[in-house]
Amino acid sequence: MSGSQDEFLRKLENVETGVVTDALSRLGLSGWMDAVLPLGHAQRIVARATTAKFAPRSGAPSQIGNIYTAIRGATPGSVLIVDSGCTDRWLLGENVAHAAYFQGLAGIISDSMVRDVAQLKAMDFPVFARGISVRPPELEMAGIDVAVECGGAQVRPGDYIVADADGVVVVPQSQIERVMVEIADLEQLEKDQELALAEQAPLEVINELLRRKKTPKAQRPPRPELMENGGENSMNNLFKKAAMACVAVLALGALPAMAEYPEKPVEMVVPYAPGGSTDVLARKFAQYAEKYLGQPLVVVNKPGAGGQLGFTAIATAKADGYTIGWINSGIITNAITRPDVKFSVDTYDMIANLVTDPVCFQSPGIPTSTPLKSSSRPRGRKRLPSAMRRRRRRFPGGSSA
Repeated sequence: MSGSQDEFLRKLENVETGVVTDALSRLGLSGWMDAVLPLGHAQRIVARATTAKFAPRSGAPSQIGNIYTAIRGATPGSVLIVDSGCTDRWLLGENVAHAAYFQGLAGIISDSMVRDVAQLKAMDFPVFARGISVRPPELEMAGIDVAVECGGAQVRPGDYIVADADGVVVVPQSQIERVMVEIADLEQLEKDQELALAEQAPLEVINELLRRKKTPKAQRPPRPELMENGGENSMNNLFKKAAMACVAVLALGALPAMAEYPEKPVEMVVPYAPGGSTDVLARKFAQYAEKYLGQPLVVVNKPGAGGQLGFTAIATAKADGYTIGWINSGIITNAITRPDVKFSVDTYDMIANLVTDPVCFQSPGIPTSTPLKSSSRPRGRKRLPSAMRRRRRRFPGGSSA
């Protein structure tokens, strides 16, 4: 990645400080200021840094000037970073803010206190500081456009500054390209995570996204089966991988006598009502399976009787590969609680596993003649009958559909 100053600033314009922090952390960099927060409604700064350093007053005449000297020498569009040594006294107020505003600066960030807060809050001009005080300063200008420490973060002239309601983050200009690569990756992962949470995706998906968010993009091992258009899309690719496994099994095993499969849309029966977690996950899966099938994968909801109606529809469908189903742990409970059902786990040809559901059986009143024993018995417990034990097929790469 390469770009001009304006390109980097434009790309950072809508990036939150939290994402920048995550990008810095990935690379082992540090650049966040402690307790330096916005004072008014104007809470957003994305700009290059110009700096001013203050030191305890020596009593000798200053050879450098004052804060107005730093402001007049600053490039319009830059942000003035003021190093006060984290003084508990005010270092700037309304007049200094007005001077910076008329100079065309993007804002002022200081690790000092400020005064004239009512006027500062009324201005449409970002001012960040550590707090408010009326105690007068005892500092003098020690340097302009030099390396400074502001709120615990090192800042050099020209560094990239991103500030919002959460605080201030500094990106060293020497590291901007590396950081931008991580930011782009993290923004996509953030979208994937929001989608996964909204759709109540399995915890395996959430945990995988969290793992990727903590790992620098360049350090993640290449996974060709998850690549599309030269990049990764974490949440979506997990569904794609599952879809490819499912389609591969259908195409190779369902209809060996046919020249091509499928030649028409495939129905996928979901034994629950639209809008539930099972239905949402099935429809998301269908979006990606269609791309590999070359035909629509039509979700057909058949709710009722705790899933029994849908499970029965799948079990009794014509075995031609054009009706598949989405089953879950309800198939086991149905087989146990409804002896008249026309299905068991062994009724179906399992294509792949996408979600693992933990299930606990507890029934202390089960007769001793049943193969299921109470979970309270310390000894003599038996496994579920083979017809009730779920079969799983694993696919290359450790994923299943």
